[in-house]
Amino acid sequence: MDRNVSYIEQVLFGIYMKHRMRAYQAFFHVSPDYAYWYGWAMVTKDLGETREIVRQIKASHGK
Repeated sequence: MDRNVSYIEQVLFGIYMKHRMRAYQAFFHVSPDYAYWYGWAMVTKDLGETREIVRQIKASHGK
């Protein structure tokens, strides 16, 4: 990846390339436990983290 990529962009890229694919492959192979713990749960964790970062950015800019 490019060195000028922000942290939040890296997290979103991880959601798209890693966690989404793990969930998709696990559902394809009928492995709901793996799909939840390594796919969906990680997506929701990372989305919560990005929402917190966005909240902090908005607060620091008075929006």
